[in-house]
Amino acid sequence: MAASITEQLLEAVRAALTSTIPAVGARVWRARQDEIARDECPAIVIHGVEEIDTIVQADGLATRVDLTVDIEIHVADGDPWETAADAIAVPAHALLMAATLPADATIDGRTGSAFAQGGDGTPAVRMLSYRASYYRQTNALDAAY
Repeated sequence: MAASITEQLLEAVRAALTSTIPAVGARVWRARQDEIARDECPAIVIHGVEEIDTIVQADGLATRVDLTVDIEIHVADGDPWETAADAIAVPAHALLMAATLPADATIDGRTGSAFAQGGDGTPAVRMLSYRASYYRQTNALDAAY
């Protein structure tokens, strides 16, 4: 059985960001639950946050899916740290906009951003939020429409 389109999309985002930003390298994770340590920075963590499904055809065969995807950029160094995070956010955004996604999905430009300053040895985090949209068959999570 194939993975859902949402899972395929999140994996495509991970693949687009892995080993393509020199400062980050392969330190890109999906839904990592463990804390990011300072010696693992800079790093990126990708989260699928929310799916909103809307049936878009009168016959009920097609569903539009809007998926919120958060990209967390963890940095331990930089003065200011926002500048270090921005140096990763800029290429990450460009890579997302150019990524090849399943089911003809599209990623809208950034829909939001949040900052969380670290302290006591905790890395700081800049989070970029995006909306990915695609159409699937209503009766199948893994079949594009």
